[in-house]
Amino acid sequence: MKRRWITRTDALVLVCLLAVILVLFLVLRPKTAGDSVSVYVGNTLHAEFSLSNAPDSYTVTTEKGSLVLCFEDGAVSAKSADCPDGVCVRTGSISKRGESIVCVPLGICVTVEGGTLDGVTG
Repeated sequence: MKRRWITRTDALVLVCLLAVILVLFLVLRPKTAGDSVSVYVGNTLHAEFSLSNAPDSYTVTTEKGSLVLCFEDGAVSAKSADCPDGVCVRTGSISKRGESIVCVPLGICVTVEGGTLDGVTG
């Protein structure tokens, strides 16, 4: 009996491995730098800033508390917040299109938007 070079199981494992690699590539690929920041309170746009000429800091105040945003070097970060867990402060700086800082207890979402698109980045 002649042994095959590759079996059906081997081909299936190879196809699954290639699919996982493709998904990881699409998820982990570098994002383009954004050029504006939108601040939402609930579903309402509260403020919008350009990353190139934003103020040094901005305070978003809601009936549940406030969040202080810090703008520096083309990025934005949450400096302090009146929320019990502080996840938004520990998120760090964001500057790439699609990145967000979310403070669920206060209902605030800060999102980087804009950026130039070309044929490669889509």
